[in-house]
Order: sequence, then C-alpha cells, then structure tokens
Amino acid sequence: HVILEQAPVAGEDEEDGAPALDGTALGGSAVPCVLPGRSEAARRAQADGLLTRLNEGAGLPPPDFGQALAPGGSASEYPAAVVGTDRSQLLGRLGALVSGGVSAGVVRGEG
Repeated sequence: HVILEQAPVAGEDEEDGAPALDGTALGGSAVPCVLPGRSEAARRAQADGLLTRLNEGAGLPPPDFGQALAPGGSASEYPAAVVGTDRSQLLGRLGALVSGGVSAGVVRGEG
C-alpha cells in the first residue's frame, strides 16, 4: 500500500532538524531510486552494486541515479526505494539499505 500526502510547507520540518522538503536542493524535487530484488540478499546486492558505481563515478548528478535504474524496474518480490534531495543523502540511504539499517527515505517491500 502507498499513502500519498501533501509535502510539508517550506521550513515546516525545521523543528526536528530535518531539511524542509521544498525541492530546492535539486531545483525541483527529491530523487527516487527504485531497486528490484528477488530476495533480501538480492536487494542488498543491487543496492551495494549501485553504491559502488556511484562512489566510483563521483560526477553522476543525483537525478541520474533514478534514471539509471528506471529501465530495469521490473516487478519483484523484495523491492526497495531510496529517496533523497542530494547526492550525500542518497549515498547514505543506499548505505543503510546495504547494511540492513533503518533510515528516513528508505522503504522496503517484503515479498
């Protein structure tokens, strides 16, 4: 199930230290990366491979992260989505997915 709600007003999240989700970091919106996986291990391997590629190719802009994954986005039993507003956030959240950690901006589907 997916629940969509209106994004907070700019500056609304500042109380808890989280950046406001006003889209200014990328000039428009947060960047989603959707990773397929046939199992938990496969999902982690996908995230680890992407994290390695992104760390090796430091010049890839954040909007290209999601586009690189879009063509292969087939239905899977253990999908995951990582959402961030800048490169640092996306890399950190991919790291959390690889390690099995919990992080804001990381959503895991369970078979």
